Amino acid sequence: MKSLQTFVRALAGALLLSSIPLAFSQSITTGDVTGAITDATGAIVPGTTVTLTYTDTGETRTAVTNNSGHYRFSLLKPGGYTVFAQ
Repeated sequence: MKSLQTFVRALAGALLLSSIPLAFSQSITTGDVTGAITDATGAIVPGTTVTLTYTDTGETRTAVTNNSGHYRFSLLKPGGYTVFAQ
């Protein structure tokens, strides 16, 4: 009877340990917004300030395009956003 209890405890422990990665993998949901700024002729525009606004709260972030005209906003909450370049 004692060996059955030991087996049940070991099995319960193994099941508990195997479920830990599942808990961590579902805890955070984020996304990215990326893009490139070009002019009317299609030429890249480095050094452009890009503003991203979260429409639910009005929270803003800014980025500056790199030498290839690309920008990136990371770790964003799910929701609606607007992008403005100047």
